[in-house]
Amino acid sequence: MPRIIPNNQITLLQNGEDYFPAIEAALDRAVHEIYLESYIFKNDNTGQRIAEALKRAALRGVKTHLLIDGFGSPMFFPAISGQLRPAEG
Repeated sequence: MPRIIPNNQITLLQNGEDYFPAIEAALDRAVHEIYLESYIFKNDNTGQRIAEALKRAALRGVKTHLLIDGFGSPMFFPAISGQLRPAEG
């Protein structure tokens, strides 16, 4: 049985207009760790915003973990990963 941690909340986000700003804000509020998994991660304006939010988090000391599907995001690695690696420091 999973351990229940108090003071959590769930918000149903029904489209990208709601989801991506919420995820970016959550990444900017992260203090300890981020685990983000995505099937599709494009090198577009939205992808760049999320990548930048991950980079900001890593640079302020948040452990960031990003899992991207190779089939759904075949161009992710060459397009965006190089921008994120310097933040690993």
